[in-house]
Amino acid sequence: MYRPEHTGAHPFDTLCVTRDKQTIFAAEVKTKRSRTTYPDTGFNLRNYRDYQRVQEAHNLRVYVFFVDERKREIYGNWLDVMDQPRKIRVGYRDLIYPIVQKEIIFFPLESMRTVCSIAEDDAQALTRLTHNKFDQVHAPR
Repeated sequence: MYRPEHTGAHPFDTLCVTRDKQTIFAAEVKTKRSRTTYPDTGFNLRNYRDYQRVQEAHNLRVYVFFVDERKREIYGNWLDVMDQPRKIRVGYRDLIYPIVQKEIIFFPLESMRTVCSIAEDDAQALTRLTHNKFDQVHAPR
């Protein structure tokens, strides 16, 4: 398994290989909770573009995991699945995802698969470490 040996910018967090050694993929872990007002989560658009380049240049799929202390879950999906256009009803209007705002790309929670739950103690520890400003970003009008 590959892991970057430094902090800061790197192409992805982990290079994974299936047990049968037939599939190799990149995994990226985001400690980003979902927004409270919208049924979505996201990350920096710059990172998204980097992951797209990795997929295209190396024919290497990228799986994005979200560690969400508020929902107490880890969920995610393949980047090429998450970025498929989806219409989501929020209140009285339809939003077309993915949505880009203030250099953040948002994906609907509906496109995610739950991986596991997070214990209450771990969720509380993550809450103290998370600096999530998503709730300050509003969906387009």
